[in-house]
Amino acid sequence: MEPNHQQMRDGGAFRPEPTGERVTGRRGRPLAGRIAGIVAVVLIATFGTSIAVAYPFVHGSALELSQTALSAQADAVAHFLERSDPTVTSDQSIPQQVLEILKEADVTAVVVTEGAPIIDPMSPVDRALPGRSFSDFRTLSSGTVVFYEFRELRNGNSLFLMQPTDVAERATRTIIGRMILGALFAIVLAMLVVSVYTRRATRPIKRAVRAAEHMAEGARDVRLPQGGVAEFADLATSMNELSDALARSEDRQRQFLLSVSHELRTPLTAIGGYTEALADGVVDPDDVPEIAAIMRSESERLQRLVSDLLDLSRAGAVELRLTPTDVDMSALIVEAGQVWNDRCEREGVVFRLVTPARPLHITTDALRVRQILDNLCENALRVTPAGQPLILELRDAPGGVDVEVRDGGPGLTESDLAVAFEPSALHDRYIGIRPVGTGVGLALVGQLASRLRGTAKAGTAPEGGASFTVHLPREWGSVLTP
Repeated sequence: MEPNHQQMRDGGAFRPEPTGERVTGRRGRPLAGRIAGIVAVVLIATFGTSIAVAYPFVHGSALELSQTALSAQADAVAHFLERSDPTVTSDQSIPQQVLEILKEADVTAVVVTEGAPIIDPMSPVDRALPGRSFSDFRTLSSGTVVFYEFRELRNGNSLFLMQPTDVAERATRTIIGRMILGALFAIVLAMLVVSVYTRRATRPIKRAVRAAEHMAEGARDVRLPQGGVAEFADLATSMNELSDALARSEDRQRQFLLSVSHELRTPLTAIGGYTEALADGVVDPDDVPEIAAIMRSESERLQRLVSDLLDLSRAGAVELRLTPTDVDMSALIVEAGQVWNDRCEREGVVFRLVTPARPLHITTDALRVRQILDNLCENALRVTPAGQPLILELRDAPGGVDVEVRDGGPGLTESDLAVAFEPSALHDRYIGIRPVGTGVGLALVGQLASRLRGTAKAGTAPEGGASFTVHLPREWGSVLTP
C-alpha cells in the first residue's frame, strides 16, 4: 500500500496529515520543558543569591530601626513622666496602660534611683550615672543581647528602657520570609509564562519535524511558513530549499536513468537484431564481416557504458580502491597525448600537448588519473569540429599540479558550468542539439577528482570552447581505502 502524502494547507502553511505511525526510539526532554527548567534554575539561583546578599542589610536595618524606635519610646515615656509627676521615683509611677504598650513591644521600663540595688551584675543599670542620657546594647549574664536607653529625669533619677535584639531578628525573618514567598510566586509565574511562550515558539520546530517525516516518506511539495522568529524563519527557508533540492535531484536521477536506459537499449537492440538475423540465416555471407564489426563496436560501446556506470557508483563509495604511488605527471601526460593525438588525427581535429620543461612528480593513483584524462579528452573530441583545436595541458600549481583539457567546440553557458559534473545534466540539455555521450563521463571525472584529494572545475576556453581543469595535490596524505 502506497503511503498517503496528502497535505492540508491553510494560508500557504504546511500541515502534514497524521499518519498514525510513530518512530520508536529514545527521546529526550521537550525543548519547552528544558527551557522552563533552565529559567527556573536561573531564577532560583538569582533569588537565592539576592536573599543571601540582602540578609545582612535587612538585619542591620532592622537593628537600627529597633534602636531608633526604642530611643523614641524612651523620650516619650520620660516626657510623659515628667509632665504628669516630676517627682517620680519608681517604675510604679508609670501608668499600667503605658507598661502594657511597652510590653507588647517586648520593652522593659525601669526608673533607676541613685543607690538602687543591682539585680543583674551584667545589667547596664549598674553602670548608669545619674544625670546622664545615652543609648547602647549589651549582652546580659543570661546571654540575652539587649538594646537599652537611659534618659535623665529632672529629679536626678533616670529612666531605663530595655528591649531584646530578638525583636530585630524576628522582624528580619519576617521580611526575608516575605521576600522568599514573593520570589517563589515570581518563579512560578515566570515558569508559566516561559512554558506558554516556549510551547508557542517551538511550534515551528514541530512543524519542521513533521515536514521532515513526510519528506522521508517521499513527499516533495512540503512548504513551511517563513514568518515569526528569525531563526525559525531561516529553518523554514532551509527546509523548503531542501525539499526543492530533493525534488530536483530525484528528477535528475530519473532523467539520468532514462538516458542510461536509452543508451543501453540502443546497442542491445542492434546486437539482438543482428544476432537474430544471423540465427535465421537471412544475412548475406558477404555482409557477415561488416555485421560482425558492427556487433563488436556496439558490444564495446555497451561494455564501456557499463564500466563507466560501475566506476561512477564506486567513486561515490568507499569500495573504490586507490593505489597511491609516486607518479611522473609529465610522462603520464605524454603517454596519454600520444593516444589522443592519433584519435584527433582520424577526426581531423588539431591536437596540442602542453607540458612543462621538467618532470612533475606527485603522489596519486596513476590509473585513475589516466581515467580522468581519457574521459575529458573523449568529451572534448565529441563536440570539437574538424579543424578546431583540442589542447591537453599540464601545469605546475601551488600545492600540486593542474591538468586542463580545452577545445574549440561550442562551449558551455554559465548555467552549464554550474552543473557540468552532475550525472546526465549536460546530456539532457543538449541531446538532439549537439553530439552527447552517456552523461556519465564528466560525473565520473568529478567523483574521481574528489577521491584523489583534488578538485574539478569547468570554464570557458580561450579557443572558444569549454575548458575542464583538475587540480591534484602534490602529497597524498591519508589513503582512502575501504
